Amino acid sequence: MPKTERAAAPVVVPAAREVAQLAPAMQAAVEAVLAALRAQGRTPWLFEAVRTPARQAYLYAQGRTRPGPVVTNASSHLRSWHGHGLAVDIVCRQALWADPGFFAALGPVAEAHGLTWGGRWPPLPAAPPLQWGRCPTGPRAADRARTAAEGMAATWAVYGAG
Repeated sequence: MPKTERAAAPVVVPAAREVAQLAPAMQAAVEAVLAALRAQGRTPWLFEAVRTPARQAYLYAQGRTRPGPVVTNASSHLRSWHGHGLAVDIVCRQALWADPGFFAALGPVAEAHGLTWGGRWPPLPAAPPLQWGRCPTGPRAADRARTAAEGMAATWAVYGAG
């Protein structure tokens, strides 16, 4: 009887959720946002913080070489503020991405704490992302080069997050 070959299970690269890996000012802002949302009776969940090269490659493959919808246009971790410790994704713990009321509350709270909310990004708003408010929309070539050569703290200093 011939053996049947099984397809290898896809390797999942988990999200990092440690606030401590973020820039110090970003940590404080994220903790304040989480506390403010909890005070409103909401259940926020820090779904993702710093992205490794492997995690970014995994996400970038989705909708391209791996099944599922496209979830990012950043082809490398350094093309997203997540790779610099200056962005997070916060979702509703119970409903994840399926709670528009949660995101309607998240945006103003995040902005009140100095963060930029992806829900206002033209032309394609994205509800859960938050990034350090002093950063440009996306990392520039100089930011990518600096973080690669000197580490995240060098880029944090440039944007007042260190």
